[in-house]
Amino acid sequence: MWKVVAIDRVIVGTAAAEHPEQAAALFAEFGERLVLGLDARDGRVAVRGWEAATEWDAVDLAQRLVAVGARRIVFTDIARDGALTGPAIDSTRQLARAVGVPVVASGGIRSVADIAALAALAAEGVEA
Repeated sequence: MWKVVAIDRVIVGTAAAEHPEQAAALFAEFGERLVLGLDARDGRVAVRGWEAATEWDAVDLAQRLVAVGARRIVFTDIARDGALTGPAIDSTRQLARAVGVPVVASGGIRSVADIAALAALAAEGVEA
């Protein structure tokens, strides 16, 4: 039997993209412990395990959700995730500058140099 002792953070993705108003209430209630998971392909937010594209521009949705309480973002450029082609430096930089909250970059990491490049643009962390 599993026993949960404590959970520091939970990532919400599809639900936040599909129901931003409800996500706002969750961000208000859980603050730092709720992280926005933002997955994008060609700048558009993808949901439901990357199976469906939305009309949301990733930066626009991130700004909207930060405005209503998101305090941290895990950002994945899904075209690069698992491809070992290097991280999405430009789109991660654009997102981080636009939202003003910590961003964890996910996907494409292939070397320590990639981690250094992301650190230089002030990514809070990386997920390989």
